[in-house]
Amino acid sequence: MTKSALRKEFINRRDSIPEIKRSEYSKAIAGKITGSDYFNNADTVLCFVSIGSEVDTSGIIGKAFECGKTVGVPFIEVEQMQFRQIGSIDELVSGKYGIPTAPDNSQVIDDFEKCLCIVPCLSADIDGYRLGYGGGYYDRFLAEHKNIYSIAVCFDELLSDSLPREEFDIKVSLVITERKETGVR
Repeated sequence: MTKSALRKEFINRRDSIPEIKRSEYSKAIAGKITGSDYFNNADTVLCFVSIGSEVDTSGIIGKAFECGKTVGVPFIEVEQMQFRQIGSIDELVSGKYGIPTAPDNSQVIDDFEKCLCIVPCLSADIDGYRLGYGGGYYDRFLAEHKNIYSIAVCFDELLSDSLPREEFDIKVSLVITERKETGVR
């Protein structure tokens, strides 16, 4: 099956998970992340802002603020993704593809020492490879910043034994679902 066909299949499967279950699973995933050493030892948390039926990241972002961490959200500029700092969830504006992002005048984050990056996916496999939305933004970012510890978040029922891989696909450090962790490096 092509990546494009897989994306449609996994979006449909994720959309079919009842909202109450997605909320429950998202809280469990957020709890695993915010209770981890990866989170607690990070000074900076880079995190996508969830939309639709994605794993809800508001709990992760909120806990990062509560702990006094620097919080960065994705910002697309000329087809490159960078992370920009926000001081509150209320600062978010609508960005590319209608995804909430930081305002244009927000500070670019360029210090990735003691940094954790939370990565979206439609599916992930047991080796830590993910099926994203097809833009390659996270693969390019993580390829450029190899020292960043990255965690993909996924609902357990969307995990795969294996996903198609291409040479530019970058493995995340860890995949966390509401039930398990996989792909550790």
